[in-house]
Amino acid sequence: MSVLHPATPNIPTPQGVDHQAVVRSTANFHPNFWADAFLTYTPDHLDLFNKLKDEEGNFKESLIGDSLSMLALSEASHLMVDGEDILEEVLAFTTTHLQSIATDPNSPFATGVIRALKRPIRKGLTRVEAIHGISIYQQDESHNKSLLKLAKLDFNLLQSLHRNELSEISSVVERPRLGEKATFCTG
Repeated sequence: MSVLHPATPNIPTPQGVDHQAVVRSTANFHPNFWADAFLTYTPDHLDLFNKLKDEEGNFKESLIGDSLSMLALSEASHLMVDGEDILEEVLAFTTTHLQSIATDPNSPFATGVIRALKRPIRKGLTRVEAIHGISIYQQDESHNKSLLKLAKLDFNLLQSLHRNELSEISSVVERPRLGEKATFCTG
């Protein structure tokens, strides 16, 4: 069902566009920025994954040798929603090849691959996954020393901030009579 909404005269629009009416494919939505993004959703981003295939429809062999790219593809495939068959293919392809990397004793990424196969990064706690990512990046011979140092400093700074906040919270609960009144903190 299409709904016609009058165009807003005060909003600047590109030239050559009919501003008399905006056609919507769903009903009862006032035109705005966020609704436009969701109503015009097309899975164009899935074409990117098709570029990783050869003429026969198989994934390119050059992907197999790059462990970090395989990990990144695996993480991306975990973001799929129903109907994105290409991402299911990517998941199957990366899982098969990551399992072979995980069993290779010479691979510097074996521990990271085993961890990623058990639980995708996006399903873990951000800071816990960050420290594991830092240790994996540190094992890579081609790592950027400045970037690694910055990541470690960022992690330690945030950890220190969390310790200070926890110390302040616990000192408030331990004060006389405040601990009795702050039952929501002591549980």
